[in-house]
Amino acid sequence: MEAILGDTQVGIENVPDIIFEKIIRLLDARSVLIAKQVSHVWKKIIEHLEHREKKPLWRHICLRDIHRASLIDIIGFNPYKQEVSGGDEGDLWKNVYKSWKTGQTLSFHKQKSHKLTGVKISDGYTSVMQIGTYTYILTHHDVMLSVWNVNTSHKVLHSQSLKDKLLPSNPHWNQMYPYVHNPLCKFSEHQDLSQLSLIIPAVDGYIQWWAFSNGGFGLKNNLKVEYEYVRVWHNLLVIAYEGCIQVFILEREEGEFNFRSRSTSNELREDLDWSSMYVWDNRCLFGVNSTPSFVIYDLDDFQSKVLQVVAEPTASLLGPRIFGDFILYIINEACIRRLYAFNTETGEQFPVKVNEADVSAYTLHGDLLIALQPVLGEVNICRINSSGHKNPVWCTQDMMEDGVNDLVVPKIFHSNKLFVGDHLISYGKGVVFFIRKYNVKEYIVKHYEID
Repeated sequence: MEAILGDTQVGIENVPDIIFEKIIRLLDARSVLIAKQVSHVWKKIIEHLEHREKKPLWRHICLRDIHRASLIDIIGFNPYKQEVSGGDEGDLWKNVYKSWKTGQTLSFHKQKSHKLTGVKISDGYTSVMQIGTYTYILTHHDVMLSVWNVNTSHKVLHSQSLKDKLLPSNPHWNQMYPYVHNPLCKFSEHQDLSQLSLIIPAVDGYIQWWAFSNGGFGLKNNLKVEYEYVRVWHNLLVIAYEGCIQVFILEREEGEFNFRSRSTSNELREDLDWSSMYVWDNRCLFGVNSTPSFVIYDLDDFQSKVLQVVAEPTASLLGPRIFGDFILYIINEACIRRLYAFNTETGEQFPVKVNEADVSAYTLHGDLLIALQPVLGEVNICRINSSGHKNPVWCTQDMMEDGVNDLVVPKIFHSNKLFVGDHLISYGKGVVFFIRKYNVKEYIVKHYEID
């Protein structure tokens, strides 16, 4: 970069560092990558900004370009409120951006499929959970834990029986919840199983903490506590029991695995639907049994916010979950199911439609909405937020003739061979659907890659 001012040449080496940094931080992601190719000097300066200890460049780009709710959902903690420790995070934040960008550029035509071998499937319940590129499979009939890496193999990497430690054939207790001391390590290209650990509700009122070391999973700590429902969000363990909420902090430091009690609520209202409990970014959501409504509790002070849904008194609210300022849920009225979004700030409620058709079941992963539409006979994979807008409307609103606003989500691609209950795994090169074939008792893995 050189300019002529009178008889004086001004090169990049004469521009103050703080000015050059401000210029680079104004560039979009693609322009940053191009700028690194201009010269060795530019490359060196930009790499310093990428790997600086505080506020690395790609963290700045992620917080600037990715919709707030999407970013929190993808990385599993709130970077606007808290920092994570773990050394050089420059490449990790860059991979966060790649993972998000994947959802913007998926191609239905770039796909490949293969069978997953090394894991036995039965007619019983199976739990599947993802941490980064690792997928954990817990089969409940034999209480076998298997681990598979989406990038490296068609076969599971590790299998281990937990039959003496967990309660077999009970999907309620044998759910798995991930814990990662530094959530960004999920985006490392060189993940290590020892960085990841599992929180598993087990037998006799114990919540167990499992971690990988010395070639296998070992039980690191037990929390003896009465519970009915358990949820984990980042480093928060949230337990519901007898009308109260208990919050524990998960702490892992230098080989120590500790459950530190943080707070306990007073007795909550009696009509909460405890099975609908959902935790997202320090908020705990419940449906209400007596009326179509939701209650959100702040997990710091347990202050509550009641949200009244527009539905018949006999309607049931299914699958509620928080996404930023919205709650997604299915209203079931007279055996007809429709997906809605409720704005917790304005109190507005919208039906969510894809291709002008209702959605009867869904899953959500970051920016990706997987919508089952029986009328069309297909599952649509949709993108909620446009990459061109930092704070878009949750999705496009179309004013209908009857005066009702519909949220119309743009479709990426569709398939009549997927099911909304199939497990979605998002990673740096694309997304994977983890499809269970009940008739032949096997998993089929479908990769969809970016353009």
